[in-house]
Amino acid sequence: MEIYRFRGINYKGKREYVFDPKGSYIRVNGEFVKEKFSSLPVSDEDTELSVLLKANPHIKSRVKGIKNVKKQIYYLKVWLLTEANDLTVLKNHDKRGFKKYHLDHIFPISMGFKEQIPPKVIADIRNLQFLYHRKNIKKSDDITDESRLLINEIIKSYEKTI
Repeated sequence: MEIYRFRGINYKGKREYVFDPKGSYIRVNGEFVKEKFSSLPVSDEDTELSVLLKANPHIKSRVKGIKNVKKQIYYLKVWLLTEANDLTVLKNHDKRGFKKYHLDHIFPISMGFKEQIPPKVIADIRNLQFLYHRKNIKKSDDITDESRLLINEIIKSYEKTI
C-alpha cells in the first residue's frame, strides 16, 4: 500500500492539504492526520530500520536517498560491519579522505543487495580496498571477473565455517 503525504497550508483562512512527498500528514479514512499519530500498521522492516538509525545516527545521511527500506537496512548493515573491521591493515588506509582515498568494496554493495549476498560477506576485509577517489567514483558498481571470483571465494570460506 503506497502512502501519500500531504502538507498543511492556510489558504484564505481555511486549512487545506496539498500533496507533498516530504509532508508530515497522511490521509486516514478520509481525514488528514499527522503521520506519527496515524494508526497505520508499521512493518518489521520499518522497525528494524528505525532501530538501526537510532543506534547509529552518524550513518543516517548515507541512506537518505535510498527509497527501498530493505535496501536501506542492507546498506546500513554492510557499512556497520565494514567499519567494524580493522581497516589499518589495508594499503593506503592512512590516506583516507574525501578528496583522497575512498574505502571501496571490490564487489559492490549494490550488487550484493541485488544478488542477495549476506552483508557480512560484502563487508569482509578481503572485499575492501582503498582507492583514489576519482578511480573509485569511475568504478561505481562495475564487476570484474576478479571481483566475482573474490566474492565466490569469500562465500565458500563462510560456508566452511557453518
